[in-house]
Amino acid sequence: MLDFIRKNNNNNLYKLENFFYLDLEIKKLLNATAPDIKDLTNEDSVFEYGTSLEKVLETTESFFKKIITSFNLDINLKDLGIFIEDLQIKLLNTNYDYNSLVNFYKTYIMKFDSKYAYLVKEKLHGYNDNHLNEVFFKATSINEMLHAIHFYIINSEKILESMPILSKGKTKGNYPITLYGNNLSIGKSIFNSLKNSERIGNTDIVVLKDKILFMIRDCGHATQIEVNFQDDNCLVNYYFPKICNLSLANNLKGVNKVLDISSFITGAFDCKKDELVMELTDFIEKIPTDLEIDNDFNKSK
Repeated sequence: MLDFIRKNNNNNLYKLENFFYLDLEIKKLLNATAPDIKDLTNEDSVFEYGTSLEKVLETTESFFKKIITSFNLDINLKDLGIFIEDLQIKLLNTNYDYNSLVNFYKTYIMKFDSKYAYLVKEKLHGYNDNHLNEVFFKATSINEMLHAIHFYIINSEKILESMPILSKGKTKGNYPITLYGNNLSIGKSIFNSLKNSERIGNTDIVVLKDKILFMIRDCGHATQIEVNFQDDNCLVNYYFPKICNLSLANNLKGVNKVLDISSFITGAFDCKKDELVMELTDFIEKIPTDLEIDNDFNKSK
């Protein structure tokens, strides 16, 4: 584990950094245990593959418990243990037959059902934190469980607003805007740029070591943006739970287009790090606000 994580267990900022570290480690582990033709070489290699799946269950349970305990999340640890134990029994019942192991991996490790993704967005969106335990145990795979925790944490007003405050101010629309987290110049530049907006509502910006999180009210109802840095490039992922204006939403950069008014919209785009402030400000200014409701939205009510 990283030294700065070990030394700062009581600091909320480092807890959040720690979460993203564990989140990435779990994803690496899930991807590393994908079935490979070399695992069919002989009985020993098939057995080793089955053992690696056992390790996935043990490690992810341990990491989930660390995350849940760190943030005091409303997830029942006893039920988590029962879920993992049930998967361990299912794994043993494969008798380490290779085809059965592959099916186990696809079904209980990596499965990601679009219906579950919809449930997560419907129940845990924006500033809502009342359904985490219910949604978490609707998952049928490790991958789905990880998605639920990730989505909840980056959408949690309570968690994000517990970060150390760097700057506070008002936008041109007279809404509060707050900058939290690490004191990096790019965060301050984004904060100053968004202060000039007359469109956005209450805005929280959290600057971490290699990413920035945003929660913006009144744009898409409660827009959530996650910017990930990799060298000189940025990947911007966004989500908002209400489409007030279909035509405006479908014209956003990187949007996953929808055909009619639904409960949420997602998208992603990349840009150079030195262009992020301009790109992000331009993007946010184009997100439909609650004041731009169109007739399609009114008909769907």
